[in-house]
Amino acid sequence: WPVTGGTQANDFGTAAGHVYVILSTGVKEGKEAVEVYNPWGTKNNYDGKLKHLSTRSVGDYWMTKEEFGQAFNMLSRARVLPKAQLSSIKIKVGEATAISFTTSPPTRLDPATAAAAH
Repeated sequence: WPVTGGTQANDFGTAAGHVYVILSTGVKEGKEAVEVYNPWGTKNNYDGKLKHLSTRSVGDYWMTKEEFGQAFNMLSRARVLPKAQLSSIKIKVGEATAISFTTSPPTRLDPATAAAAH
C-alpha cells in the first residue's frame, strides 16, 4: 500500500513540514533503514548515518530507522482497492504536469477514491 510520512524539525537535514513518500525498508550496513523520497526536492540535504549511500542530486535517500523515528511524526497509507492497478511517475519540479486516469468500468469517484486508485 502506498505510504507517505510527514516530518518535524530534526538534526538530519530532512525538511520539516514536508510530506515524503516511503519507498522501502531494509537493512543497510547492519542497520534497519527506511528509504524516503521528497517529490518536491531536486537535491538531497540528508546528513545522517547513511548519507554516503545517497546521491545529492535527487530527493531520495536511505536513513536509519532511529533517524526516521525522530524526523517523521505522521504516517499515512492509501488502500488500493481490489482490481485497481497501482502505478507511479516522477514529476519534475517546476514543470506544469497534467495527470489523467480512467476507471473500468466507469465509476463515480470522490477525491479519496481517486487518490487511492491512482
